[in-house]
Amino acid sequence: MDQIQIPSRDVVSSLCDMNGPETRGFAYNDQIWIKYGRWVRLAEAAMQKYVHENADPSIVHIPKVFDAFSTPSGPNETPMTYIVMENVKGSDFVDFKKEHPQEAEEAMEAIATAVRHIWDLPLPPGVPLGPFYHEMPVDRFFADFGAGRSFND
Repeated sequence: MDQIQIPSRDVVSSLCDMNGPETRGFAYNDQIWIKYGRWVRLAEAAMQKYVHENADPSIVHIPKVFDAFSTPSGPNETPMTYIVMENVKGSDFVDFKKEHPQEAEEAMEAIATAVRHIWDLPLPPGVPLGPFYHEMPVDRFFADFGAGRSFND
């Protein structure tokens, strides 16, 4: 297998600027997917990297993170964050179910098994519940804009 050529951070940010803020992600090539946005967090990349390294690949395939970084922003702006990861091809469950109705139930069981497996992974040592790096939680559970603060425990 050929070695994957990871684009430089300058190339990544330039391509994302050309694609615009609404795109949120695109295939750089057959091997690399770039996810980006003001609501993407380095904690997301850290968690994905941790799960990739600790999940059983015979149960679930987690895309490998090749690079993750944020660009500085002004005092009242949210930084733009970029995650350069493995591009995993496939269809979503809705499309799969339409194309393979006889196999849909078995596929749903495999999805449920994968989710349970990820949930059962232990927390990394020294990491409290909540986002990695003590980042502010951004989730609709709290509101459209997150909890408004980070938590220590």
